[in-house]
Amino acid sequence: MPESEPGLASEPKPRFTHSTTEMAQRGPRRTVRPRTLDQFIENARGGDPAHLWDLYWFTEDPQFRTIGVLRLALSHLSIENVPAHGGGGIAGGQIVGDRAVASIFLLLSGVFLFKTDPSFLEAAARPIIESIDSICVWAQLCIHFSLAAPGAGPEETYNRIGRLFVQLLLHPVFQDALLLAPAFHNLVIQMWVTSSITMDLDTDEQYHVLLLLAQFVDDPEDDIMQLFTQRIMSRPLRWASEFAAITVERMHRLRNLIVGGQGAIERVIDYTWMILKVFESLVSACEHLRRAFIKVDYLKQIALDLNTMSAALVERKATQFLALMFPATWQIAVHIFNTKTPFRSVKNARDIISGNFLAHTMRLLASSHLTPDKKGQGAEIMKLLGRYASYPDVIVELAKLPEIDPFSLRGLTENREVSLYKSRSRSIERWHRKAKEMLSLFLRYLLLHRMPEKGLDRVPSRGMYGIQERAHP
Repeated sequence: MPESEPGLASEPKPRFTHSTTEMAQRGPRRTVRPRTLDQFIENARGGDPAHLWDLYWFTEDPQFRTIGVLRLALSHLSIENVPAHGGGGIAGGQIVGDRAVASIFLLLSGVFLFKTDPSFLEAAARPIIESIDSICVWAQLCIHFSLAAPGAGPEETYNRIGRLFVQLLLHPVFQDALLLAPAFHNLVIQMWVTSSITMDLDTDEQYHVLLLLAQFVDDPEDDIMQLFTQRIMSRPLRWASEFAAITVERMHRLRNLIVGGQGAIERVIDYTWMILKVFESLVSACEHLRRAFIKVDYLKQIALDLNTMSAALVERKATQFLALMFPATWQIAVHIFNTKTPFRSVKNARDIISGNFLAHTMRLLASSHLTPDKKGQGAEIMKLLGRYASYPDVIVELAKLPEIDPFSLRGLTENREVSLYKSRSRSIERWHRKAKEMLSLFLRYLLLHRMPEKGLDRVPSRGMYGIQERAHP
């Protein structure tokens, strides 16, 4: 995770009410108001949520965020204090939950100072590392039971927890302790599958849980990803399909951000690329997960979402952002057609073409902002899409594709750098129509003669982007 990512280290303004009088009503009545930091800490040591919130608001001034405050928060988040819990809730009731939420908020306020105060980071590193497991367990309980701060909803707690761990991972001293902790993996899974929180971007437009999950994907040794996969597979087998369906739903929500004009386009496109890397890693991790994702039709859904996003950018006259979608497009193309991977198949080609990945790729190639090297890669994607164009399943989907949209047609006609489309004898429009006619005739031939798949070894490849006879792998 790059440290230069905008907004990662900025402390947001609170979005909930913080009347000390209201919070005091949640605990015993007090007659003497504390006036010094030591008094606030001493009052909060007993774990009264009202006293903890008083301390939190007192430490809005960064000068009062000391190692003593941080240690106090950690003491209330210790593993010894984790209550019994189950379907009926947390043992100890509301007070225990309120104490946990207040302690997490206090901890986050201190962690924000690590970026600007190296000595504070050095003093806090060891206590936090020793408490990683308990912090993760408490955070997971807060999310699972939808615990909230006074005057706020569970979404605020969810976002603060995500922000806390994103901030911790900015510092190498915490990375190994977190990424190797099963409790942290369980927490990220809990955050990922929480369906009650549908606003993925926080006020600073950070997609915290995706940034956390991306840490597992970026491990060059794949050890972290294997640990994450083990945590998924330790659950009932049917749960993998639910996890896959939720992952597809999160892709849909990114699509909706582009279509609805919400959030910075550049940021949402970056997150799209991240989530496609997550798809690739999960599908490659184990056979059972691969089948779970195939069961929810993930390739077709990804292709549909990418096509909808690029079409929305054209509709919004924001075509300058099309080039930014190329890394995500290349990511999914390599994922499907890389010969070193076990999941390349005719059905993969069928699924992605049925989602009109073809139109999306053409739209990117038609963009005047695409660099020459990216255009070359785009042409390579076209060749890959035509690799299985002679198989019946693929032909059926190709025959359903609509005509080229006006933006792509105009851009490809004017773009002389895309050698794939150069033709002296006919225009792109005529060439496209002719290819469609040939596909239709070829499909009719297959249906009439009921040609078995094994007999397709040397048939002409009637693809959209070239007609040549070749042996299929």
